Amino acid sequence: MTSVPPETTEQEVLSALKKNRWIYQQLRDFRVQQAHVIPRQYVSGESHYYLGKQYQLKVIEAPTQPQKVKMLRRCLEVTVKHKSSKHLRTDENRFFVHTA
Repeated sequence: MTSVPPETTEQEVLSALKKNRWIYQQLRDFRVQQAHVIPRQYVSGESHYYLGKQYQLKVIEAPTQPQKVKMLRRCLEVTVKHKSSKHLRTDENRFFVHTA
């Protein structure tokens, strides 16, 4: 059952219902696609997208250097004290938030 304002025409209602079906179909298709997405490992060579551009991840383990993230051409270089996907994800997300 659908409720609409009294001044709404039948054509407007039918148009909205068609859009509603399309939206739910798109959401269903998106959920199916998401089921096939492989979780990120945060390892060198992995592709990451930033502002619509693809960057290759390069992970550098350097226990004595400060942790940092740099963008070099098509490479996203992450320097970390320990290679841990949890720390890499946090550093990368922090970089994206501050850079965007």
